[in-house]
Amino acid sequence: MLATDTLPCDKLASMIMNNSTCATSDCYPYPNFSPEEERVHLLNIFKDPNFPYATGNGAASPTTEDNATQTTLDAENLDPAYIASLAEKYTLNLKDFNNMLQSYPNIKEENVARYLHFFPSKKKACENLDKAILYRSSNSVLNQSDLEIVIKEGFFQYYGKSKDDCCVAYFTLDNHDKNKRLASIETYVKAIIYAVEKEAQRVGKNHLMETCLIVDRRKATMKNQDIELIKEVLNIITILYPASMRHVLVCPCNLATRMFFNVLKPFIDKKTTECVKLVKDAKEIQQYVYENELKEGMTI
Repeated sequence: MLATDTLPCDKLASMIMNNSTCATSDCYPYPNFSPEEERVHLLNIFKDPNFPYATGNGAASPTTEDNATQTTLDAENLDPAYIASLAEKYTLNLKDFNNMLQSYPNIKEENVARYLHFFPSKKKACENLDKAILYRSSNSVLNQSDLEIVIKEGFFQYYGKSKDDCCVAYFTLDNHDKNKRLASIETYVKAIIYAVEKEAQRVGKNHLMETCLIVDRRKATMKNQDIELIKEVLNIITILYPASMRHVLVCPCNLATRMFFNVLKPFIDKKTTECVKLVKDAKEIQQYVYENELKEGMTI
């Protein structure tokens, strides 16, 4: 779960990483562990895994004079043409974007752009990027063995590509009775993050992968789906992966689906709700995903 009462600063994130039990160069090879390994790290939005600091709420406050000098050099060495291209791609105010880059010199520029694009203000973008940095630095390595009991449920899986070249994920909502969870909500959330990071690694897109999310409600009712878990999953996806969900397809679309969506809507970011499509059936999903790219059982 995210600690939202206190936003992280550079010293906190640095302290978390310095207290790690292994050498950074061994723990966090970029862009990730080898595909054969059953673990992922969450530090791939950082330029330097040794010091993933956040300073979005004020001036940078590096722990050493050397870090302060490096921060200044990094800010001065940004390629203006590249920054301008990102501002155009994500329709950003260039001044706000440059200001935010100055505040986050150790975050990869396109990740900063995604936060500024997705959230309604620079303040909100900074708040959520701070939350993401705290979460990623506090949970820097996820091991499949710690999540296996939840992963085997198959409630969140990737399979195939959408027509616009996004990776397709399936979030199955049936049998998520809150009284019958196999693990904590935090473990379920980490299992989803693990799946996202593994798929991004598999397709070679890493921190910039885009997803078409199919919310599969075919066997779900208001009684057998875990609303608390669903809200937390959508919350963490928004915080860690803004501007990465090209489509969210909720299927099938019936009265129960509309009731379900109306329950969730107040808890979902506006940009996410704009991506949501209530689709009638699996046939309608084929407007977004070719039939031969759908996972088994989703075809008509």
